[in-house]
Amino acid sequence: MSEEVDKKENEGINNNNIDTNNKKAKKKDVPHDQDIIDEIKKVDNPVLKTKLLYLNKLNTDLIDTKQINYKPEYVILRNKYELKYFDTYQKIIDIAVGNKLSDELVPLTKEEMEKYNIKEEEKEEKKPIENFFTKAIRNAKFFPFNKKDSSVLEYLTNIKIIPLENKVDFRVEYYFNKNPYMENEILTKTYYFNLQNERLMKSDFCEIKWTDDESNPTKKIKKKKKAGKKNQTIVQQAESFFNMFYETRTNLLMDDAEARFLKEDFLPNMLEYYLNFPKEELENEKDIK
Repeated sequence: MSEEVDKKENEGINNNNIDTNNKKAKKKDVPHDQDIIDEIKKVDNPVLKTKLLYLNKLNTDLIDTKQINYKPEYVILRNKYELKYFDTYQKIIDIAVGNKLSDELVPLTKEEMEKYNIKEEEKEEKKPIENFFTKAIRNAKFFPFNKKDSSVLEYLTNIKIIPLENKVDFRVEYYFNKNPYMENEILTKTYYFNLQNERLMKSDFCEIKWTDDESNPTKKIKKKKKAGKKNQTIVQQAESFFNMFYETRTNLLMDDAEARFLKEDFLPNMLEYYLNFPKEELENEKDIK
């Protein structure tokens, strides 16, 4: 059933692309902006009307040129500059996992150390920030969580976002300490984009090797529901952080939103998410403790 849904979604995306291409092919016959054409028609002076029509044609060509011919190059160039973003991200990672502080970082001043009551020997102690990534990803509230998710994610030690060769596609790596729930030490998911419209084309992900069925937080759950005087048992799919690694529990639109969240929201706001800022209570906190 899920494969049919995914197929329809992909067909829908392909149909949208076909429609877009057809529209582009008809650009010479169909005005780019009908409102502008209608306004030009109201001009009485034929010389002025002619000039305005030519201007509109040139403007349409300019827009099409940017969208069709230069877009891929622009996307790649922009993402090259965004690599600086990833450099800063790596420095954040180094601090979070307890690596040596980068020599490029401006050291804390004596005044700052006194202000925040930091001793000299504590300044560069190689110690990871406990549950930094777990708290950040959970406080972001993008992914669903359940009780078992929380138990497994206690072992999450690092999240790396790695740009691929074309600087647009990227891979996300989730690192785990050895734990009783799964055999994997690293979970990976890779996102591939269409350079023309920057929409996600596909995603690849690893297989999770759970130690046993009870360790799997994504397995279907049974819930009792009262129907009249009788209790009914309903089996439903578990809402889980780890559903992103199952083809039957995700689709292209979900993965596109997921990719954009990780790169454009989670990455630059990791510290804020770790601190749960702005301060607010976690939803369903009692249920997922």
